[in-house]
Amino acid sequence: MNTLTPHRVRRELSRLRGLLIFLACLSLCGCYRRPPSILFTQIPPASSGGPNTRGVLGGKVIGFKQGDRLVLYARSDNQWWIQPTSQRPFTEIKPDGTWISTIHLGMEYGAVVVRGDYETATVLSSLPDLNEHAIAKAKTSGKAGLQTEGYSVKTLSFSGYDWEARTAASPTGGLSHNYTPNNVWLDDKGALHLRVSREGNQWVCAEVRTIRSLGYGSYQFLLRDTGDLEPAAMLGLFTWDDESKDPKHTEMDIHVSRWGNPESKNGEYVIQPYQIPSNVYRFEIPKGSLRTGFRWSPGAAAFSTTHGEGQKGRTVEAWTFTTGIPTPTGERIYVNLCEFGYPKIPLQHGAEVVIDRFQFLP
Repeated sequence: MNTLTPHRVRRELSRLRGLLIFLACLSLCGCYRRPPSILFTQIPPASSGGPNTRGVLGGKVIGFKQGDRLVLYARSDNQWWIQPTSQRPFTEIKPDGTWISTIHLGMEYGAVVVRGDYETATVLSSLPDLNEHAIAKAKTSGKAGLQTEGYSVKTLSFSGYDWEARTAASPTGGLSHNYTPNNVWLDDKGALHLRVSREGNQWVCAEVRTIRSLGYGSYQFLLRDTGDLEPAAMLGLFTWDDESKDPKHTEMDIHVSRWGNPESKNGEYVIQPYQIPSNVYRFEIPKGSLRTGFRWSPGAAAFSTTHGEGQKGRTVEAWTFTTGIPTPTGERIYVNLCEFGYPKIPLQHGAEVVIDRFQFLP
């Protein structure tokens, strides 16, 4: 027969108290839950920073609760500056834990997971101490050497996206071209201008690219009249991934050029590699404003060009590719204006193209 001795009663009461404490901890989610951890998956270059610099900082938070947010910082002049601005101090954590934000550049970057009523400060001498509202933090150094890729850290904010201008020479269309950020600017209405100008005995070109990748979706450009471009001028609107292991670099193109020959058609859609005849579709672009772009989806790229600005514009050409379509790899969208190499009629007076608007819809 089992009997409860005083010693056994005390032991059972002790076990019961332990169980109750454990259950209380579970209900409060505070005794057993580890603090969140922060991973950085996209790190911009190291830079002395400033209001005219831009980069993209991204990552993932593991172990967060619904309602948690991030506060991002960039360290410049030995101070941590809140990002992207003091008016927008919080960055959303998506349901899968990922996060991303355009920020100003710095030598280091920091992220703090905050919960509840967290009071932000515009500038700090060090990242915040952890407490009941600042529950996790991490920092990372800016990537070294990225500024030597050939693009300036000064950016243009065009159509709601940040773009950086090319500075280094690059082979395009059969020639090694020089570039200057001075050949790219925004006018007082926010339109993007690109120019090919003469410096000494050579032509200097223009190129910009988005800071971040956009992936599948609809890409549209509203161009002013390109009918007066010389035959040797070449405008390219294209996707490209410098770091892709694919030799085609996730490239798809829209070209406006007669390739140095006045008798050639001046419009072209391309899925690389262009050496495959079925990967190229050529057509004639009329004078006047144009809307041109493509819808990129798994297994298809549907290109179109419309004459006129409004929704009632006349369709100039449309073509859909269904073979050899790349998948997103981190590519960016590029706009390039340059001189075609080895033209039948060389460039005489330079060139300028105006893009009134760029639009992306996922």
